This record gives sequence, structure tokens and C-alpha cells, in this order.
Amino acid sequence: MKSSIFFKVASGLLAFFGMAHTFGMFTEDEGEIKAVVSMMRSVHFDAMGTSRTVFDFYFGFGLLLTLFLLFSSVLSWQLGNLSKEQPAIARRIAWPFAVAILVVAVLCWMYFFIAPQVIASLAAVCLIAGAITIKNDV
Repeated sequence: MKSSIFFKVASGLLAFFGMAHTFGMFTEDEGEIKAVVSMMRSVHFDAMGTSRTVFDFYFGFGLLLTLFLLFSSVLSWQLGNLSKEQPAIARRIAWPFAVAILVVAVLCWMYFFIAPQVIASLAAVCLIAGAITIKNDV
């Protein structure tokens, strides 16, 4: 299979991951989670001269992750194109990117639940397969 297909499949997985993550961030909290979020909103502290809540950090880091996932989707799609046009350059970008998403998958397995675990793992497998097969596209 051509590397461009692996990169484009990974792009779709990463886009889905980013959109699902964002949707999950904006769903209504229930039960004990609602109480925890309420406490996170009420605990203020000074962060380098700025008053913030624990929830500000939680929500802000969630948005950063969404941005990272959506950017990763775009990068993966572009790698699919680049692997056909300039495979040597694509290889140099693909491997660190694949390793980064592999680490994301490991962190998902360590700290989260089945949906991000599976999506991140599939994306990592596609990116690694894409990086391995770049040389075969020429």
C-alpha cells in the first residue's frame, strides 16, 4: 500500500479525534463530575501575576490538545502529498511525527479510556506504516 494512503487515513483519524475531543469538552457534566468541575471553577490561584482557576488550566489544556490534533490531521494529509513529491523530505518529517503520535497513544492507554486509546493507536500505526513505506512510493 502506498504511504500516501496511510497518511490520509491517519489524517482522518486525527481529525475525528480532534472533533470528538472538542465535543466531549462541551458536553454537560453530570453527577459527581459536575461537583468536581464546580470546585475546579471556584479554586483561584495566582499564575505569574494572573488570577486563574484550576478549571481555566483544565479547559485551556483541552483546547490546546484539540488544536494539536487538528494540526496533526492537516500535517498528516500534507505528508501524504509530500511522500509522493519529495520522499526524502517526507521521511525526515514523518518519523518524528509518528513517534509523537505513538507517545500520545501510550499516554491515552495510561490515563484515558477506550475511544482515545483505539483512535490514537490506529493513527500511530498508520503513521508508522506511512513512514516505513515512503521509500516504496518513488
